[in-house]
Amino acid sequence: KWVEYAFTPYFSVSESSATVLKEGYSDGVVISKYDDVDETIINTVKQFNKTLAHLSKQTIYSHELLDSGLVEVTYSNGTKVIINYSDDTFNYGDKTIESQDYLIIEQ
Repeated sequence: KWVEYAFTPYFSVSESSATVLKEGYSDGVVISKYDDVDETIINTVKQFNKTLAHLSKQTIYSHELLDSGLVEVTYSNGTKVIINYSDDTFNYGDKTIESQDYLIIEQ
């Protein structure tokens, strides 16, 4: 959902592994040992900074469900982000959005 709303990615990590923590209270958040997920966190933050960070200061102008699992978010600067939550590939105009991926159209 951070892509859909241009939220800064957030991670809960710990020093212990998830198997040690599985009996603890985590408010529904999966907590992983940092050493097990550090590359994922670094790559996710880099991707966000490269593609979506500029939208975090924009207002969402519209938010539409285009099809089952396909959402289009339009921001105040005209940028559109189309998110494909489905297991199918979608065509959006002349672009293809793979399953579990997104497309950014800058204005």
